[in-house]
Amino acid sequence: MVVDVAELSFCDSSGLNVLITARHTTQKHGRHISLRGPRPQLLRLLELTGTDALFPITDP
Repeated sequence: MVVDVAELSFCDSSGLNVLITARHTTQKHGRHISLRGPRPQLLRLLELTGTDALFPITDP
């Protein structure tokens, strides 16, 4: 599953929790999740929380 986050201008811990839950759900069903077009703020959040390795980036 590819989640297009290019228009996402803000993400906090609540949004990150949604992404982590979606990742868990997709894995439970034998699928994978990646992010398309994350802005620097989201990339920084992922890096700071150590979750950047959980979400591969898909080219736009």
